[in-house]
Amino acid sequence: MNDERTGPGGFTLIEVAVVAGLIAVVALLVFPRFTGLVGNRTAVSFSRRLAGTLDYARARAVLEGRPYYFYLDRGSRQYWVTRLGADGREEPAPGRLGRRRVFPDEVRLGGRVSSPIRFYPGGNSDEALIELRLTDDFSRRYRIEVKEYAGRTRLEIKG
Repeated sequence: MNDERTGPGGFTLIEVAVVAGLIAVVALLVFPRFTGLVGNRTAVSFSRRLAGTLDYARARAVLEGRPYYFYLDRGSRQYWVTRLGADGREEPAPGRLGRRRVFPDEVRLGGRVSSPIRFYPGGNSDEALIELRLTDDFSRRYRIEVKEYAGRTRLEIKG
């Protein structure tokens, strides 16, 4: 008898199973790192958006000559901006700035924040420190500091 194969060569079921097992093991080792990167990008993006909202509220207060207020609600995980209306009452800031926004699920709020953070027409504001962390990674912090006299925000990423 002749043991030579006449057709095209292939892989045995055992060879395919071993390769599939190796791919599964590598995927299990690498996948958590990629999910951490996605959460990190979400936190960085959200931190920048929050700092930009604070800067914009300050700029509007200076331009319009009226106070703006930035609110953070830890319970509902929301933030929004209001301003002092012509009648002396608070009203939602115009446009998207006045809508309530929700924190991403991956982000936790910390720091010394007394809500509201007030921005005054002279460019100054209340002092605040907003600290954000990922829910599954406590080593990295995203700090947004609002300077009292200048009203400027500074974003710092640590860890």
